[in-house]
Amino acid sequence: MYKLKIAVLFGGCSEEHDVSVKSAMEVAANINKEKYQLFYIGITKSGAWKLCDKPCRDWENYAGSPAALPDEVREQIQETAKKIYRVLGCRGLARIDLFLREDGSIVLNEVNTMPGFTSYSRYPRMITAAGFTLSEILDRLIGLSLRR
Repeated sequence: MYKLKIAVLFGGCSEEHDVSVKSAMEVAANINKEKYQLFYIGITKSGAWKLCDKPCRDWENYAGSPAALPDEVREQIQETAKKIYRVLGCRGLARIDLFLREDGSIVLNEVNTMPGFTSYSRYPRMITAAGFTLSEILDRLIGLSLRR
């Protein structure tokens, strides 16, 4: 059965930000999921747009789910990121942003050698989603620095 695709926008730079998030949560909980396929787009209080898995109270800090990819594709992406890291001579922390195109090719978007480390930055949220704690990552980075 065909499902109508619907984008649910919520949040925003206004006094009604929290009301909008609660409204989106109600839509998510009550819409007929057999008829509709929902995509959630949250707008932070500062105006940044984020594709979200779902609206929730803490959505701006939510890491999201890693993409559901076949193991061989995930491994190919990880190996590509490692090669780029090595070829560029990166040390310590870096974020290698790649795109997986519809034809299966992997394209480099950017290398961020000093990614943000705030509660709303991508890097720590990605680390958490990958199953690591920030404490583990910081210990490893400090250990690598001390060995140099």
